[in-house]
Amino acid sequence: LVKGKEAARACVEILAARARIAA
Repeated sequence: LVKGKEAARACVEILAARARIAA
């Protein structure tokens, strides 16, 4: 479960970075 949480957080961070770059 911990690994899943870390992976999910990493995905969210990547998506946020992509949104910032796109914007």
